[in-house]
Amino acid sequence: MSDPPHRDPPARENGFRQLRSGVRRGWSRIAQRAVQRPVPAVPAAEPATEQPPEAVLHLLRHLGVAMCQAGDAVDRVTMILDDVAAAYGAHGVRFIVLPTGVFVRIEAAAATRVDFAPGSNAMLRLDQIDELYRLIDDIRLRPHLARALAQIGQDAARPARAAPAS
Repeated sequence: MSDPPHRDPPARENGFRQLRSGVRRGWSRIAQRAVQRPVPAVPAAEPATEQPPEAVLHLLRHLGVAMCQAGDAVDRVTMILDDVAAAYGAHGVRFIVLPTGVFVRIEAAAATRVDFAPGSNAMLRLDQIDELYRLIDDIRLRPHLARALAQIGQDAARPARAAPAS
C-alpha cells in the first residue's frame, strides 16, 4: 500500500495567504468604487410654512401611533416626528412616545396644547407600512397638511389587498 502524496504544509499555507490577499484586494476595490460613486441628488424640500398648531398636533399624534403600530422603536418615532414638525414650521414641539400611545405638546401663540392618542395592539400590514413611509417621505419634501391628514386616515381604513390564506 502506498502512502498518499504528502504536501508540504508551508506551500499550502502560502496558497491560503495568496487567496486571502486576493480577497482583500477585491473588497478594497469594491470599497474604493463605492466611495467614488456619485451620490444622487436629493430634491430640495419646499420651504416650511407655518401651519395651524391644532392640525399639526392632530397629524403628529396619528403619525406617531401609526409608526408604533408599524413596529418602530420609540426613539425612531420621536426622530421622525421631529422632522415632520420641522417640515410644518411648528415651534416648541415635544413628544413622549410609548408603545401604547403618543403624547404631543405644541406651543401655539399664547398657549400650549397637549394631546394624547392611545395606541392599539393591532399591527399594520406591510402594504400599510409602505404607504405610511411613503407619506412621511412626501411630507419631508412637500409638506401639504390637508393632503397628509387625508392620507393618514385613508391608509388606516384601507382593506387588505388580498384575502388571507386559508
